[in-house]
Amino acid sequence: HTLTPYPPHAKGGKCVCVREREEWRGVERRRQRWRHRMDQTHLSRLVEHCVDGGNYESGATLAEELCEVEPSADNYLIFANCLFQAGQYRRLVSVLQEQERYVRDSAKLLLLFARSYLKIEEMGECIDLLDAVLPEGE
Repeated sequence: HTLTPYPPHAKGGKCVCVREREEWRGVERRRQRWRHRMDQTHLSRLVEHCVDGGNYESGATLAEELCEVEPSADNYLIFANCLFQAGQYRRLVSVLQEQERYVRDSAKLLLLFARSYLKIEEMGECIDLLDAVLPEGE
């Protein structure tokens, strides 16, 4: 192995293959960030296409993947809407129970959550959900 100063002002040196590996890792990280953004954009378009075509089951599958790539309240709202439109109320309830922090930040997600409880005739759960979120006396 050839030792070369890396960086040039460093006292010691690093093996060339170590330096190349570090450079490659930097390139890979940039590629992963780019791929991540491309995946998110591409998935968003595919979900939109499914929803526009009325294929909510496929839209839900793609939206779930979108939430894995980029978890956010907006993406979970898209996912929840697809599940609701597809009539998958129990699955919607279970997803939103797992993603409670997004539900608290989004009134639309909260309403979808409550409507799903009503659809599966879980009135007590719906009331508990609303009581937990709404301030006393409202």
